[in-house]
Amino acid sequence: MTDRSEAVEVAERGQDRLPAVLRRLSDRRDDVAEDARGIARAEAELGVRLPRDYAEFIGEFGGGEIDEFAAVVIPYAPDLPGLPSSVVSCTETVREALSAARGTISRFRAEQLICWGSDSDYDYLWYTADADLDNWPVVLMANPAEMVELDCGMAEFLMRALTGQLPEPFTHRWFGDPATFLHWREARRRAGVGQPEWDVWCSG
Repeated sequence: MTDRSEAVEVAERGQDRLPAVLRRLSDRRDDVAEDARGIARAEAELGVRLPRDYAEFIGEFGGGEIDEFAAVVIPYAPDLPGLPSSVVSCTETVREALSAARGTISRFRAEQLICWGSDSDYDYLWYTADADLDNWPVVLMANPAEMVELDCGMAEFLMRALTGQLPEPFTHRWFGDPATFLHWREARRRAGVGQPEWDVWCSG
């Protein structure tokens, strides 16, 4: 595991480069600010602080979808109809799935995993065993029996995915060049009044 200074440097390197390779399809700062206000509530619900690169991503982009393929979920949303999934609700889903799969051999304890995003194949998790949140690695979970820990945090994971630098067998998970980011509220505005077009999935 990397030490704190190296982990911070890697996270900052990934976070600093994201705006250069991820093009926003909307730049409504009020949407982003509303999402960012949920961070404190999510931290209170989970009982831990969230990594700095996630907080900075939400402060820069908000929650939404990358290339209609991967989702970065918002920190918190009230349990009301029509609102998207959040770090809090997706974490509950993932932990329930792991707890239900008691016969599955896994070194990951359910209570040490927090979900921050997903795509159609994997949930994107943090493994929180390290006391230093800047050292939390990303874990990709297809199901409780198929979980892979990577050697990077959220920001660096997204940078690698955006630039085709993920390790085997994930090298094909390249979002595109340039990749686009659509905020979830903008997606709903574009879809018009009625059933929301955008929502995140938590496979569990």
